[in-house]
Amino acid sequence: MYKSMFPICILAFVFILYADATCPPDTYPGANSTWCYKLYETPMTFENAKTVCLNLNNSGNLACIHNAFENSLIRSLISSNKTNLWWLGGYAYVHKDMWDWVGWEWVDGSSFAYNNFYKADNTPSESDVLEINAATGYWNAVDLNNVGLDYALPFVCQLKPTQ
Repeated sequence: MYKSMFPICILAFVFILYADATCPPDTYPGANSTWCYKLYETPMTFENAKTVCLNLNNSGNLACIHNAFENSLIRSLISSNKTNLWWLGGYAYVHKDMWDWVGWEWVDGSSFAYNNFYKADNTPSESDVLEINAATGYWNAVDLNNVGLDYALPFVCQLKPTQ
């Protein structure tokens, strides 16, 4: 019983603490009134999901997670849905320098300092993008070369609150 109440408690905490955020209809406020989150249950490819989020007003992007609280919040938002895997805004980026190494980036350009990968080895390949498991909150790298560019998942967008 206590595990099933966890998402409800997190949401209640966020709504009470950050009720002053002015999020558009059908979105959920994030921590510190910084972001609003919108869920899209219709599966889309990573690129199409990214485009949908970018077309939202107020600096929309696929969700980018920077700490454990944000990870728990997003997990609580998607855990009540029937779908287990959802797109996040992480992707593999090839750094062109002396060594040409691949690292993780967020679509909004923010720092990839926090992660919650299921496997300890989270070194991406050049065609990887990021999904979150709603049941566990862990992240997985998805190699689009292996699953195909038409691989589709529901997704979470983040957008700035309105003023």
